[in-house]
Parts: sequence; structure tokens; C-alpha cells
Amino acid sequence: MATPLADSPARDCCTNTHSPVDQEQKRLRLLNLLRKEIAAVRTTIDSYNKGISPSLNQQMPYVAQLLSGSDSAMRITVRGTAQGLEATRELTINLNQANASTQAVDKNHEEMMGWAQLVHYLLHSRGRLTKTKPVIQFHRPDNSIRLSEPFESIGEKAEYLADCTELRTFKGLRSLHCGYDPDWALRVLQVVAPHIEDLHITDPGPAHLQVLATMPRLRRLQIWSASAAIVCDDFGPFRWPDQDNPLESKFTYDLKDPTKAWQFEDVPRSHVGIVWLKIWLPRHIALPLIAQHRRTLRELSLEVDLPPDRPISELCDPNWAWGSNDLPERLGELVERYQFDALRLVELYRISKHGRSYQKCQVQLQAVRKAIAKSLGTRVVVICNRCG
Repeated sequence: MATPLADSPARDCCTNTHSPVDQEQKRLRLLNLLRKEIAAVRTTIDSYNKGISPSLNQQMPYVAQLLSGSDSAMRITVRGTAQGLEATRELTINLNQANASTQAVDKNHEEMMGWAQLVHYLLHSRGRLTKTKPVIQFHRPDNSIRLSEPFESIGEKAEYLADCTELRTFKGLRSLHCGYDPDWALRVLQVVAPHIEDLHITDPGPAHLQVLATMPRLRRLQIWSASAAIVCDDFGPFRWPDQDNPLESKFTYDLKDPTKAWQFEDVPRSHVGIVWLKIWLPRHIALPLIAQHRRTLRELSLEVDLPPDRPISELCDPNWAWGSNDLPERLGELVERYQFDALRLVELYRISKHGRSYQKCQVQLQAVRKAIAKSLGTRVVVICNRCG
């Protein structure tokens, strides 16, 4: 692997109280150790999968070397570990041997797997972590408003839109349900569009998805589910638009045809651009939405299940299997059709634990990695949030 540059983005994730020279030396030391330990990381993952818990020195020799260093600390803030991409983890490595045994006792299975995922990500991305998530204020509408039908709380909704200071000043908005009162939710999105940076919406329809392209400062987006008016079928045929580049100046869709990909307007280059995207959507919406943000997208989290082990007709809710049937094939087509220069991490986010389905997960992961590598090489890391 290439030697890290002096202006490596790793500057964004490591801080301490020493001089810049000392800080850079420790950063380079960490990266060099990580690069030498890829075999150890793979061994660690295999050991945990087999139910074996070796000692700290066997699990993480690079951590052991750091622990035996000087009496100081290095803080790493990172997204993309076992806790999921939506959370920011702050992991403090205490650089003294006295803390080694304590850390070995305190770290549980999930945390150690988080370390393994972090190291795997660092190794494959040359230490290039996404910049630390900025500290911003989030606003969440009251349940009495956001969960009300169009004929309910009419006065409160109007007053909220007119007088809510937080709606117009906070840079984050969470848990906006678009399915209860679509028109009101659309108005909320239009109000926050000029300044919003971090957005989480549920059950959006076409109008809600379209307004996202009018948000110049939006960097992080999470979408859960789609409007009930949209017909979804991820197990039937699928076709991309005929033209080479389906992103036109016109937003087109068909609520009743789940076999044809929607067409989203391209994001203006004057916009900051989304760097983190987490979605649970049917493939004919999810794939073109990902393509819409291909220029800036760095981390992609897809809430996707494993392929069902029984006919789709027997599933109590087929929507839970969105994307699972042909995920590797479709993602391979996506990165082949569009250029994803910034993409570094793809996470398959599982709602529940695998149980006995670990092997099925590994098969799906390897298939996705192979499909993406055909167009993007090995610079994109593909992980599962449950097993790494």
C-alpha cells in the first residue's frame, strides 16, 4: 500500500494535545501498524465467527503496540463500525501498558468486531476516514403533529409552520413522517430546504423525494420506507431506462410500475452534495436515488435483508426483503453505468441478527464485493453491520 501523504484525511479523525510534529508521527505510526496487520484482522474475524476469544495481544497486536507506547491518548472519531453508520463512535486508545488488561476485559464481542471493521476500513481506504460528523442541533416535530392525519391538528400545524424558530434555525431534522399528512410534510421540507444539513424522513412520496434536490447544504440523508401509494415488487423483472444517462432535467416516475427505475434530476454542482446516505427503499427508487448523488457520495448504507429461504408468497411482509433478491447484480450494474469517484464504503445494514444465516450473509457480501470491484476496484469496502 502507498505511504500516507502528509495531508491525508486522517487528520480529520485523530487529535491529541501534543505538537503537530508529534501528532503526525503518531498518526503515521498508527497507519503503518494498521497496514501491517490485515492478516491479524482477518484472523480475529474468523476467530470470533468460530466462537474463539483469543487474548488481546493475539486479537489486536497493533493495539497492543500502541498501548505500550507513551503515556498519552489518541482519540479516533469514526463512522462505519458495528454500531451502524448513523452513529459517531469515539474510541480512545490509552497509550500505556497499564490499561491493556482493562480494555481486554471490558471490550465485548460487538465492540471488538467494531475494532476489526474499523481496521479493515482503514486498511482498504488507505486510512481515509470520513470527516468527523459536525455537532449540529436536531429538531423533531412533536408526535401530536407529525403523526396526525390531514384532518387533525390543523391549527397546530399551521402555527408550527409559521412560528417554529427551531425549524428555521436548526441544521438537522429527524423523524419527519411524510405518510400521515403528505402536504404538510412537503411544506416542512420546503421550509428547511435552504439550510438543512442532516435529514431523516419516513414514508416519502414522489413530491418529497423531488424536493431533496433543492437542498444546497444537505450532506447526510436517511430515508426509511416509501409511500403506501407506491407499488413495490423487488422480486419481479427490473429494467433501467433505455438512454445511457437517465438523469435528465425532468423528474419522472410511475407509481404503479415497480419494474422500471425512476428518473431523478441531477444535483446541481453548486450544492455541497450528500456524502452519507442510508436508505430502506424498493430497488426501482433506491438505485436511481444513489445514482443522483454519485458525485459526492462517500458512505452508503443499505438496509437490506438476506435472500428469503422460502417463496415470496409465503412472506408475511415482502417489503422486508427489499433488495435482497438481486442486490449484487443491481449494484454491479449501478457502478458500471455511473461514475462514483468518492465512494469508499458500502454497508449492508441488517435490522436483526443473522442467527444461523452467517454463511448466507458471507455469500451475499462476497457477491456484492465482486460486483462492485469490477468497476471500482478494491477501494470500496463492503461490510455487514452485524458480522463485519
